[in-house]
Amino acid sequence: PSDATIHTTVVPLLLERLGSTRDLDLLASCLLSLGKIGEPPADLAAAQDLTSIADAILPHLGQANQGVRDLAVLSLGLLGEGRHVPLLASIALDEGDERRALKSRSIDRRTRSFAAYALGHIGATTTRRSERALVVHELLRLADEERDDADMLAAAVISLGWSPLPFEPRALDDDAETSDKLGREKAIELLSEILDDPRADERGRAQIPVAIARLILFDSPTGDADEAADVSRLREHLRTAAIERFAAAIAKRGGARQPGIREGAAQALGLLVADRREGVDAKAREALLALASEGQDGEAGLGLVALGRLAGRAAPGSATSNELGTALRTTAVQGPAMRRPWALLALGVAADRAAAAGTPPQYGTRALVAKRLVDAPPPSERSAAAISLGLASADEAKEALMKGLDSGDFWARGLHALGLARMGADAAVPPLRDIVAVDIYRPYLLRDAATALALLGDDLLVDLLTFRLAIARFMPQRVAALLAFAWTDDPSSIEALLFVLREDRMSRRSIDDASRAFAATALGALCGRTALPWNTRIALDVTWSVAPPSLTNRRGGGGVLDVL
Repeated sequence: PSDATIHTTVVPLLLERLGSTRDLDLLASCLLSLGKIGEPPADLAAAQDLTSIADAILPHLGQANQGVRDLAVLSLGLLGEGRHVPLLASIALDEGDERRALKSRSIDRRTRSFAAYALGHIGATTTRRSERALVVHELLRLADEERDDADMLAAAVISLGWSPLPFEPRALDDDAETSDKLGREKAIELLSEILDDPRADERGRAQIPVAIARLILFDSPTGDADEAADVSRLREHLRTAAIERFAAAIAKRGGARQPGIREGAAQALGLLVADRREGVDAKAREALLALASEGQDGEAGLGLVALGRLAGRAAPGSATSNELGTALRTTAVQGPAMRRPWALLALGVAADRAAAAGTPPQYGTRALVAKRLVDAPPPSERSAAAISLGLASADEAKEALMKGLDSGDFWARGLHALGLARMGADAAVPPLRDIVAVDIYRPYLLRDAATALALLGDDLLVDLLTFRLAIARFMPQRVAALLAFAWTDDPSSIEALLFVLREDRMSRRSIDDASRAFAATALGALCGRTALPWNTRIALDVTWSVAPPSLTNRRGGGGVLDVL
């Protein structure tokens, strides 16, 4: 939708509901959607005399309900404005007058962690170096002072990983003190120190390797050729040191004892290691192969996915490509039962990464994964094969995936639907409509089938979803409708959601506040400034096995990744 439609039609209705409802879920949904949408363009705001969205969010920082208060804090960060950094930093650090703003003697840990993630969003999206520098300064303070608290350390670390300052090549000088180092190097050095600190919480430390890898790999503008050469030399110095550190962490003997840190190190190596047959890259590749073969199930699986990334980046037909492809295919067919699904996923990752680099597909790999799909393996392998084939855009597997929509585990059937959507399989639309239309409690299948229809551009989906959203008997039906709305590009979806948010009844059925809350959330997804979900950045390469509850809480929700 256009800026005019968003800010003169959608936002006013969200503001009206925000000011009139007492339903906590609807309040929270409206706040978060307003944050995703952001402030109106200056010329449109002046011409239409539009209300500031920040002015609507700020009063809700003092809400009595913590869930609403947390999302108000998060929404303030999603606006992406540097002027809110001091307030958010004070909330994250639990200091200053902000306790009065939140009407509390102390600030809850989850609220503080949400403020840290909000700072990370500003750090990742701002174009002003001064704003990002202030964000990094406050996040470094938080990480240093709260290194024994899993929620706060994880929030600070992940946010730092997405807030890169420019490189400062003088950090290569041996006599440069830590206090003299500027830019990215100071963040990398502090994160490395915390990673080595046994007193720091493992759940936060496990997120550090990926954050360091991101900071090393982020490109930044440079000046003249000499400066560019210095930056390139510094980046390679930091990359080599990080690879040596993380390869040692996953080593069979003498490596880190904590499995979460080993998993984080494996993922970081998947980002950092290059296609080189000697030096630290070759040693790290051997360490990953050993981890994938001899490690515990979780770390071995992430080692396989890291190898999939390396295989996808390797030159076609090279020794690295052949070696890793053989290892992944062998594990997918003959490996231990707990590792076969990971190897199948890794083959899909390799195909996806190769396609991103413009490399032709490896049909032998596709055929192998397709065969695993039809050989009636356990549900975990069927699910992994379905995702892998979707990532590989394996058109020759469409028929096998179509057959998988009708039988077997509901979870695996849903992933068959998403695999077909990735391939653009229009023939899947009729059976997927049948799945969505049946009023039976099967949440994962309903969610994935509706999302697949949205990705396939089904022109009948909006009517079906609107009806589902308004009359749903089960919460998963509302979730399915919401997620599908978030991916559809049908222009009529906006009016349908506005209807659910605005009206009291649909036909003979009343529309309750729970349905309105989901409609408000879907409007935020459709009218937001990014195509991907707002928390995608936080989710990428998280070490899930040790994630603290403010990041994700599998039992009760409430983590930053559980917020739709």
